[in-house]
Amino acid sequence: MKYLGNALSLGMLDELEHLPAVTLTVAALDNAAAAKWTAENEWESCVGHADTARLLSSLLAQDVQMRRVSTSLVVGDELLVAQYNGPRSRPPYPNSSNFSPMMRHVQSTWRRFVG
Repeated sequence: MKYLGNALSLGMLDELEHLPAVTLTVAALDNAAAAKWTAENEWESCVGHADTARLLSSLLAQDVQMRRVSTSLVVGDELLVAQYNGPRSRPPYPNSSNFSPMMRHVQSTWRRFVG
């Protein structure tokens, strides 16, 4: 299974209960590579915040749903993580018409995890 999320936690690694060790492969991606990955793959969103999902939708030029779910990763799964690096205050951006000025302050660090 493939997932798009905004965090990785050791609690998401279901195999830790059953295996003595788990190895993750971590690859850095830029925005273009992340957009290509999401366009070429079927994936489920596990982005837990609506504002983050909107930011990612804008960065990837496709719809990213906010889905605050518990995700368990198993061997062979992939998780593309967008680490948000931007202002933590909540400026007024209730709709997309005034959301775009926020984008100039946003950087995202993409990491693809494969187990």
